[in-house]
Amino acid sequence: MLGGHGGFSPVAAVAQRDRIFLAQRNDAGTVSLAWANVDPDAVPEVPKWVASGPLAMHMPATAIDAEGRVVVACLAATGRLYVARQKSGADSLGEWTAVG
Repeated sequence: MLGGHGGFSPVAAVAQRDRIFLAQRNDAGTVSLAWANVDPDAVPEVPKWVASGPLAMHMPATAIDAEGRVVVACLAATGRLYVARQKSGADSLGEWTAVG
């Protein structure tokens, strides 16, 4: 079970070492984010979800940058593209910034 804040879009996911990063447009219209452990030897746990980001028009996209950090992007209700990048060594993202 993934738990979460509810949502109305597919879940975007990207693998990062022994974890998967998840992102979904939630019931409030912003983005919910979580890291899920995928180690087959670990005890399964429900991911802890955090709501973040601008009011999103579509589902978020996820990727891994050249430094191995998670990157999340979404198109905001304003029509601008926003991006947030994983803080170094943390299971959290930095500030969302508008592109361009």
